Amino acid sequence: MGYFVETTEIDFTIPSGNIDAAYEAMCELNAHDELKHGGIWGGEDEDYAKPAGSTSLASSPGKNFSWMEWNYDETCTTAQEIFDQLGFDTDFDEEGMLRFLFYDNKIGQEGLFLEACAPYVTKGSYIVWSGEDNAMWKNEFDGETMTTKKAKIVWE
Repeated sequence: MGYFVETTEIDFTIPSGNIDAAYEAMCELNAHDELKHGGIWGGEDEDYAKPAGSTSLASSPGKNFSWMEWNYDETCTTAQEIFDQLGFDTDFDEEGMLRFLFYDNKIGQEGLFLEACAPYVTKGSYIVWSGEDNAMWKNEFDGETMTTKKAKIVWE
């Protein structure tokens, strides 16, 4: 099961000087179990002990963000790797800015990661989404926060 979404329009970049800060902000999310909606099939959270030597901020392998590795803050070493794990296709432009190309996958908790990066995203960036049931919404970035707007289609 899942809800499939895709981007229909996208102009989203993170300037090269902000990429490391965006990475740190996304890694810090892993310390917040209360935000995680993923999990492991079979057993309870307490059945999964954090491996010795793990430097992950996660408290347990049994708690994770939807479709993400429980210890992505250990396994992903760059912001681009985290966005790739989330399902975004990304690239760098000629100025070294990280830019999104598209997303076409089941939705997870991408919004939390986008919100965490909002202070580091180029002002005026946006992502337009379309769901499998044709619902549409848009994430807009003002250089500090992310705002989500729902589409209202009017037939005249």
